[in-house]
Amino acid sequence: VKFSKTADVKILAEGNAIRQITIMPTPSLLGRSTREPDPAAYVIEGIKSFLRVAKYGLSDDMKFVAALDVLESCVMLWPLDVAEPEIKYQCSCSAFWSKYKCEHSLAMSIRKKGVQVPPAYHIRNLGVN
Repeated sequence: VKFSKTADVKILAEGNAIRQITIMPTPSLLGRSTREPDPAAYVIEGIKSFLRVAKYGLSDDMKFVAALDVLESCVMLWPLDVAEPEIKYQCSCSAFWSKYKCEHSLAMSIRKKGVQVPPAYHIRNLGVN
């Protein structure tokens, strides 16, 4: 993944356990980057801002809208302790927490763990010629 960053952070939900995470930009950040003179630099700075928040929390002087922009700009992924057949990564997005899978965790599982694309997502099964 071209725009991703790997780092070690404490996961509060796991009693501050140190995990190696991968941070990936969301469509929200990528969409905002298209309005910038240097989209790549904008995305990289967005990932760095998200990583600072993931490691140290929100700063006291951060405005509400700016905090939302940062929190919605990326997702965090880390390996599941007990992997599923198709899903090998846990994701911080709301879809993962409600369905125990999301497009981020599936994509990362395909890319990093050699998971095959599920038949439901094959082009021929989607009706695309």
